[in-house]
Amino acid sequence: MKIAQRATLTLLTLILFILAFVTIQGSRNLTCESPHILGAGLSPAQLVNETVLALGGLPQTNVDLGLILHNWGGNLAREDEAVQPIPPIYPVKEWFVEPASLTTTQFNFQGLLNDSSKYSYQFDVHTTYENGKMATIHWSSWGYGTAACPLLISTGQGEPGKLTFTP
Repeated sequence: MKIAQRATLTLLTLILFILAFVTIQGSRNLTCESPHILGAGLSPAQLVNETVLALGGLPQTNVDLGLILHNWGGNLAREDEAVQPIPPIYPVKEWFVEPASLTTTQFNFQGLLNDSSKYSYQFDVHTTYENGKMATIHWSSWGYGTAACPLLISTGQGEPGKLTFTP
């Protein structure tokens, strides 16, 4: 009998915890600061590192990385897509990524059931180029997944990102 009472109490506690979590998450602003990314997505630092390796550095101008990487790979642009010339790429000596903020437009548990739910994120990269120039690059993009702040369950990458350069 005591085992059944203990199991019932444990089950009720779990249900109350889930209800409290759903209520708190549903009433919260769905913006997370410094989220922990789980799953298929790259962290901001990994994303910057892969981009620096792929391009050999970073541009010193505002740019849509999706168009640059599309053109960089020698791919032809789609007919409805303007070809963006590749700006000069400057070698990077060092960089530091500030903590990211993430926003999701769909409530967490619904997002887990929807394979096309999206989140957007943005972060700043403090960059020192090999030529000594220093700049802040604001990076914004999106990916597939859902957030249960402070966790992000990423199911895939979106666009590489848009960079806004500030000397």
